[in-house]
Amino acid sequence: MNLLAGCLRWHQVLLGSVLVLGILTGPARAQNLLVSLPEDGSWVRLEGDHLEKKSRPEAAEGDLELPWRTELTIKSVGKAEAEVGGEKLPCRWVEFKTEFKSTKAATTEASIQPEPFGTRIYKVLVPEAAISIANKDESGLPITFLPIAKGYRRIAARDPQPVKENVLVVYPMISLLTHYPDWAETDAGTVDSPLGALECKSWKGSRILGSSTLKSSNEGQLWITDAVPFGIAKVQVKVQRFEKDATAADDAFKLVAEINSALTAVETGTDAQSDLPDLK
Repeated sequence: MNLLAGCLRWHQVLLGSVLVLGILTGPARAQNLLVSLPEDGSWVRLEGDHLEKKSRPEAAEGDLELPWRTELTIKSVGKAEAEVGGEKLPCRWVEFKTEFKSTKAATTEASIQPEPFGTRIYKVLVPEAAISIANKDESGLPITFLPIAKGYRRIAARDPQPVKENVLVVYPMISLLTHYPDWAETDAGTVDSPLGALECKSWKGSRILGSSTLKSSNEGQLWITDAVPFGIAKVQVKVQRFEKDATAADDAFKLVAEINSALTAVETGTDAQSDLPDLK
């Protein structure tokens, strides 16, 4: 197995174990990436680094590290009315395009990006009134999903497929952000980006899932601004996986894999075009 294929495979194992832990410890939840809704046709592109690490204590070469350059583009590509929860509501077609690019020298092997890498596109019809940064409703109950009327996704070069869920789940195919039970606003600050110095509010949270042999943690933070379509100036997430023997004490957990991802808004526009134009 070549190095690239091996790295991609353990990435799948890391994210897959987190999903399994979610099944073991409670319902899966998602933090959405839509903070505010701009005028139709607006788009924003975020870029940044995605670094994966795998512990290899027995390897002479040491731990394995794989850096990627990532992009996330969010676009508003149309309006429609649709039935959501038994009610006819004004909705917006929103498209998410996630791309992973190797930072290695351009070779035939490095240019091949098998699943879950390459390009992923999600196009979903979202009720306009559902967009919010808060994860609690007016009654104080947690908002764990963003409802959608319908949607489609295309992974790499595969044909587009309908999204079967009636909610938008961004983790892990669109973003490493997940649902954070302690999601809360933190101190305001400034994000430096190609768009200038962006005055932002900041929200952050964490989530830990575990079993007798596996434990995962996910720490996420958003920097929010009115100066960027959809409201996101920066996204930062760290995901870690820990393992131990079933009979070992809790303090025996050892870090075996880690993903660090940081994206910053770099470009915006008002001429958004869908990458899945015929799917509505």
